[in-house]
This record gives sequence, structure tokens and C-alpha cells, in this order.
Amino acid sequence: MRSLTEFHGIFTPIVTPLNDDERPDLASLAAHVEWLLAAGVHGIWVLGTTGEFASFTAAERAEVVRAAVDAVMARRRHGGSQMQSPGSYCRAA
Repeated sequence: MRSLTEFHGIFTPIVTPLNDDERPDLASLAAHVEWLLAAGVHGIWVLGTTGEFASFTAAERAEVVRAAVDAVMARRRHGGSQMQSPGSYCRAA
């Protein structure tokens, strides 16, 4: 486990956008993550504080985390060094 002292900067909890059928809108989520990182946020907190995670199935939660991690990793491949924190202090980038 990493020390909390390794985390610094701006970490923001994010809401999970939904489609009309109330399933996670993964494309909008990825676009929102990219926007936040481009704006200078150092990390995001997915499914951590806004409570909507309780309404999702385990598969949907996994999809949301995967979409966020993929967006962070895409940013990292293009020179970013952002981190992702899905509901805990886990590092994905």
C-alpha cells in the first residue's frame, strides 16, 4: 500500500454520467475525466463520495472504473502523469 503522503495536488470526486436508461454513460465519463485532467486536476475519485455506486451492479461499477482508468492511461500515454483513485487510494497511473 502506498503512503498517503505520495498524493498531492487537486483530487476531485466526480459524478457518474448516466444515459437515458440510467446506465453509466461511459463515453461522457471519459470525456469528463479528460477535461478535468486537461484543466490541471491531479487525480479523480470515481464512485467514492456521491453515492450513485450503490445503484450500480458490480459489472457496472467495474465498467465505470475501467472507463476512467482507460481515460487516465490515454492521457498518461500522451505525456500526462495523472492518477486515478477509484473509491479508495489505489493508483492506476
